[in-house]
Amino acid sequence: MSDLEVVAALDAMERLLHEGITEPEAILDWRKRFETALAAAEHGPGWPGIVARAHALSERLESAARSLSEQRDQLRKEMDLHAQGARALRGYKPG
Repeated sequence: MSDLEVVAALDAMERLLHEGITEPEAILDWRKRFETALAAAEHGPGWPGIVARAHALSERLESAARSLSEQRDQLRKEMDLHAQGARALRGYKPG
């Protein structure tokens, strides 16, 4: 394999980030493909640019993960408040 396989894997990650990652399996599948390509790469003259691109994508992926975690945490808070309000309303039912 050539460095082009690594570039193709990086292209695939960019598509995943652009489209929005919804399935953890997509990341796992991508990682397997990337690691296979990385192991077989030739490390040719363009290699430093490929490494820089991979590092930038890693930062974007970490940023996306943080954003998803924050959204999850906010959703949990909202659901807890909703449940708390529902319990309070049940306590005020005319009897």
